[in-house]
Amino acid sequence: MLVTGNDRGSISVMAVILVFTASVLVAAMESYNSMEHRLVDKIIAHRSLGLMAEEALRQEYERLRSDSGLMTAIVNEHRPLRPYGNVLADDRGRCEVFVGERKGYVIIWAVAEKGRDRAQAGCFQAFDEAEEKFVLKGMF
Repeated sequence: MLVTGNDRGSISVMAVILVFTASVLVAAMESYNSMEHRLVDKIIAHRSLGLMAEEALRQEYERLRSDSGLMTAIVNEHRPLRPYGNVLADDRGRCEVFVGERKGYVIIWAVAEKGRDRAQAGCFQAFDEAEEKFVLKGMF
């Protein structure tokens, strides 16, 4: 088979196109892989912040549950949500707990954040006259 100059030129152009296409494909795959890793890291960070908020909420709930006088005062004074208790801070982020009253319920709301990521957990309690104590009515 005889190869002419034009055939060699078209083969060279085709090889350049194939190399360029392969390099674009590799760059796209690297970009996709990087995006996927960032997404996984963000999901892990959000899950960690969520666990931190739930942990702070649980601690504050246990602390307030044993002090019904304070919860009664919160309801009677119609206290708005305010920072309450300790601020938790560690390598996962920072978490602050808010306690207040809304429509006769005591609300405990924990917000954990790190950078631009944020997670929240909360619960509300109402006074049960039959049991004569505050009971958990819901979580959010």
